[in-house]
Amino acid sequence: MGRTEVGVTLSEGYYYLRSATGLKNTSTDSDGYYSVEPGLKVKLNNQWTTKVGYRYRDAYSESANDRTTTLRLGADYNLDDESSLTAVYDRSSGDADF
Repeated sequence: MGRTEVGVTLSEGYYYLRSATGLKNTSTDSDGYYSVEPGLKVKLNNQWTTKVGYRYRDAYSESANDRTTTLRLGADYNLDDESSLTAVYDRSSGDADF
């Protein structure tokens, strides 16, 4: 079981918008899906950034019965200009287990 996803994130000031498409694989099937995630991202200082977002994900096929909504909370700690540590909490509801 697993997912493969490709997406694009656009950001302007405090706002971001991520859209993605992917493939969810289970032991018996594979289904394509799309997702949209608008959110807010706030830089607290040079090291810390927080974000809150809402993700809507749905399968391309109605027979897949795989629609979820997710509240996403996160924090990034910048180690340097190219590396960071990220912690994310997701609270999902809907049809899918992951």
